[in-house]
Amino acid sequence: MPKASILIAEDYLFTAKTLKMLLQKLEYTVTSMAVSGEESVKKAEEEKPDLVLMDIGIPDAEGEEFNKDGGLEAARWLKSNAETASIPVIATSASAMLDEKQRFIEAGCDDVGIGALFGLYDWRFEVLGLVAHSLHLQRHYNVGPHTISFPRLRPALGVKLDREYRVPDELFKRLVAILRLAVPY
Repeated sequence: MPKASILIAEDYLFTAKTLKMLLQKLEYTVTSMAVSGEESVKKAEEEKPDLVLMDIGIPDAEGEEFNKDGGLEAARWLKSNAETASIPVIATSASAMLDEKQRFIEAGCDDVGIGALFGLYDWRFEVLGLVAHSLHLQRHYNVGPHTISFPRLRPALGVKLDREYRVPDELFKRLVAILRLAVPY
């Protein structure tokens, strides 16, 4: 049985190509890639993919510099159109703000992801924030995050990090395990 067909809506070419390569390695079909909200709507209508990965921060139309809510508007439009309303839209974004995730769900996106960059501040607050964020989404929108990312800062040549907030390997492994158990979506 063939795996799902996916439309990637992403305006950063490197990110789009990397995502496409990874999905194809997992044997998914990438129907096409769109760089604006307008283009993603047009391609979704034409191709009827099984899933849309929508970067919420793409511009409305190709070449626009100022309106970076094109993906949000495209998701709203896809969910309000009878021909495309049943296509799941998963919001992708580099934004970590809770109100942004709420805007994605209110626009009709079927799912969102969350994450915290460990090593910038006390890991205890990052863990509490991730769990609270997940609970908020569950309570208010009846959906939890489709994924939680766990990036962390590591020492690099020429970079000075505050050692107070460093997260050692063993602790990091435990944090990932605890979060996967606490937020089992």
